[in-house]
Amino acid sequence: MSKYKVTIVLQGELIQNLHFGPYAKYWWISRPTHNDLTYTFLYLIRLGMKTITTVNQRDFIITVVQNNFEPSSSEAITSIYQQAFSTKTRLDGLLVMGYDDSEIYKMLLSDIYFHPYTFKIGNLNVIIFEIGKLNNPDWNYAGKGYQSSFVYNFRKTRTIFFQEFNNNNAIVRIYQNFQEIRIFHDTNPNSVWSKIGILVQFTGSMLFGLEHERTNRRVCLGFDISQGSDIELAIEGIRRISVAHLKPERTKDKTSEWPCDGDYAGYIRARAIPNIGEWNNFLPAKLEKLKKKEIQKPHLQVTQHSTPKSPWFIPLLHKSVVISHHSTADYLQELSEEK
Repeated sequence: MSKYKVTIVLQGELIQNLHFGPYAKYWWISRPTHNDLTYTFLYLIRLGMKTITTVNQRDFIITVVQNNFEPSSSEAITSIYQQAFSTKTRLDGLLVMGYDDSEIYKMLLSDIYFHPYTFKIGNLNVIIFEIGKLNNPDWNYAGKGYQSSFVYNFRKTRTIFFQEFNNNNAIVRIYQNFQEIRIFHDTNPNSVWSKIGILVQFTGSMLFGLEHERTNRRVCLGFDISQGSDIELAIEGIRRISVAHLKPERTKDKTSEWPCDGDYAGYIRARAIPNIGEWNNFLPAKLEKLKKKEIQKPHLQVTQHSTPKSPWFIPLLHKSVVISHHSTADYLQELSEEK
């Protein structure tokens, strides 16, 4: 549940050279999660995005611009807040902008076909911004369009290593102080990082992010698994495997609902008058104490299962033999010798 009441006035723009280039890391942010994933999704800060947030009964209008007014949203919002309330309290700018609200997440990512993510390799935070696909095992089947980056101190200077593929080569561009200082390229990630000669404890494929499990899965599938139909597409190539959707019969009308997902998943929500007033949220455990009759669990709705593309089969031996005095081990040895 969001800490502040936030309304998006303008969604803002997606700018190719800002959000998908060597400095893209400054326009994507991570938010804390409570799962055990080996990667963290990133969320977009759009140029021109405008929000209205109510804090202590005052409305704050926040606009994202590209200049040097303040180094971060926290600095900008804290500065104005301290002036308005004569206090030394500091605020988390991203929370004030609504970056803990799942609905705002969805709106900001609505036209993004690939959701960037970050993960750690040693002490490096590698970010994957784009995924390409090509039939080249030396590139772990990634291809043109693939982009990844990380920051590392190179020659005692904070340096961005921006990695990509063109039609023929793996490329590493090195940036310091917002200037491109070197370009390395070779036929594959391992070769190009051999030329650079640092971080030798890792392979080039690892530094490109190609060996991470999510990258491998995303390159193979060609899409993210975000809904039930995606799971069916991902699994239909596995022999003799079918999937079906099990959905509880939970009511959802104008006076009550029992959501399956979102901030109120598992709650029973109710209000006295249809479409008027805020929802009252009840946990089933609390309702148990107030019940006059037993609370019935919802029944399941089961969809028609999917059909796999390929049957499951076990190849049979072509040679027919009656095993009498031979042991199984002897028989297998004979077959191997015949080959």
